[in-house]
Amino acid sequence: MVLPGSTKTWDQFQVDDADCRNYSSSAIGNKAAADAPGGTLQQRYDTAFQQCMYAKGHQVPVARGALPRPSYRSTTPPPPPQAGTPPPPPSGTPPAPPSGYRVN
Repeated sequence: MVLPGSTKTWDQFQVDDADCRNYSSSAIGNKAAADAPGGTLQQRYDTAFQQCMYAKGHQVPVARGALPRPSYRSTTPPPPPQAGTPPPPPSGTPPAPPSGYRVN
């Protein structure tokens, strides 16, 4: 599936669609996609079509979960704590109490 780009008119989308269908057919050697075992020609056709439309400025949706999730072990800071969650204690050893400090 390909959606019109935000700066493209419907007429331009249709022109680009026809152009990319011709390009995709030539990319697989003008063979019928149904002739390929396991749909490999169909996959090649679909990939060529999506790349062509994307190159012309149209939107190609990506399946949810297809993009890698960000790792918080990298340089990206961790997400802020949820509301109502106390912050974690500071790291390291606490300082010594001042002289003369008594604990009851």
